[in-house]
Amino acid sequence: MSRKRASLKTIAALALALITAPSNPASARQYCELPSRISTTGSTPKPPETQPGAIDVYITKNKERWLTEDFMPFLRMDCTSVKVGEDLAKKTECAGYLEKLLEQKGFSQKVFVAKDTPKQDILHHPVQTGLDNIRPVVYFEIMPGDLQGGSGGSLVTVVFDSHYDGRPTNDNPKDPWKTSPFEPVRKHVEEEWHSGKIQDERIYARRAVDSAGHIMGIIWTLEAYQAVYRQLPVHVKVMFEGAEEIGSPGMAKFIEKYKEMLKANLVVIDDLWTNRPGIPIIEERLRGGMKGKLCVETAAKEGHSGSGSYLPNALGILSSTMNRVVNPMTKEVDLPSYAFFPKPTPEEVGYVKKLYPVWNVEERTRAYGAKALVGGAHPAAQTVLYPSWDWETIPAGENGQEGVIPSTACVSFSVRLVPGQDPSAIFHDLEKKLQQLPESRYAAVTARLIASYPAFQASLDNKYTPTIRMALQQAFGTSGLEHGLEIDWNGAGEPIASYLQSTLGAPVFLTGYGHPNDNPHATNEGMLVDHGLLVGVRANANIIRDIGKQGK
Repeated sequence: MSRKRASLKTIAALALALITAPSNPASARQYCELPSRISTTGSTPKPPETQPGAIDVYITKNKERWLTEDFMPFLRMDCTSVKVGEDLAKKTECAGYLEKLLEQKGFSQKVFVAKDTPKQDILHHPVQTGLDNIRPVVYFEIMPGDLQGGSGGSLVTVVFDSHYDGRPTNDNPKDPWKTSPFEPVRKHVEEEWHSGKIQDERIYARRAVDSAGHIMGIIWTLEAYQAVYRQLPVHVKVMFEGAEEIGSPGMAKFIEKYKEMLKANLVVIDDLWTNRPGIPIIEERLRGGMKGKLCVETAAKEGHSGSGSYLPNALGILSSTMNRVVNPMTKEVDLPSYAFFPKPTPEEVGYVKKLYPVWNVEERTRAYGAKALVGGAHPAAQTVLYPSWDWETIPAGENGQEGVIPSTACVSFSVRLVPGQDPSAIFHDLEKKLQQLPESRYAAVTARLIASYPAFQASLDNKYTPTIRMALQQAFGTSGLEHGLEIDWNGAGEPIASYLQSTLGAPVFLTGYGHPNDNPHATNEGMLVDHGLLVGVRANANIIRDIGKQGK
């Protein structure tokens, strides 16, 4: 544990150096010792040249075609991911749309499917994986040798990743959709940017920014680069998955099975939006996750309300059990392995407060209209640096009717994990605790683990980090700014980032081109065009060009 603590402390201090440029000579000398975090392997590349004008010309010429022929039709498709009752046939149709689009653009792609994937006949190139519980995975690659008549084996290999599924529309009567979530609408908007106010279009629809827009940005980049230069300086592999919003089920096994196919020098995941308008980010730290269900059964059948004086109530037993596992006021979890993680240092807490300056107790209390907050730590630190255990839906009884004593009750749990926590060990401790509870005398208390994935801790100490950083800053126009890029820590999760990093052993750069006001996961989701979609095209083109120049 001491080694982990030292590592995280170092990461916090070094991450501050990437976004904070000291203004006095003494501080400058202090920060001179920190660039080892950026690159300890190979020589630091020279600053890349200005984005070639030919790419910009191609973007301008093809922008309207891209939006109307590629993006808008894709947004009209319902690719929603839900844990129960998902329309899997629609997922196949979404993958089929991408397959057809890629074929039209001259790419050679495959769609990997599970044994029971519905409507496989609509796909031109389905590949049976033999795996259960995966949504169709769209994959293609471009080898420089295909264009040059030579071999691309000596060049850098880059995997680009994103996801085509979306969250439910989350209809909210207090904040309803102003337009249909599956009928994209273009509107002129004025937004904040690092340089001041900007005028742009935003396209409103579910999945616009999370993450159909990022998928289009990758595809358009490769189309533009090949059209302008006729060849790529790197070997590109692209993967689009279809269940990121529900934890990427089956993808850990998929990546393990096809790790040779996916083998790469680095991975770029396009799937984020920035914290500050116009300031690009690289994600360094995300929480892991663990989802499951806790159930109690007190009797073979439900009883009349009059029997409540002697018949154990499943809801009451469940409530008592929940409170023995998690204290609802302090958020303390009574499982030994849950507590096994390096406690945040003052430096880490300070860094997170700097990333999320408005997330204080008063603001969070006011934002949610809460009477008081729980947990005891600073809201930003508690969201990013600490684990959390939350109970969610509670179906009870056979029909959920009033006037009966329920004999069964279940609750879903969602756990956010931080580096150092082992989900399998935590679940083992939960099962052991349930067997020892006094409630077990009156009910069968069981738990089921549905899915889990570890926390993501990016390794930015590699030779590609400075190149990726420069490529992003050039695309966003922040190269000359004091705070031109943010190394972000976030309380959310991205299972695919953990799977790719652990299985491929390559550095993973998780970034994205959304604006803070794009409303991902909420009603009226959208994505800016010039300062979102097309920034993504320029950024990816910069990455391909500059990683190609740098080489292995």
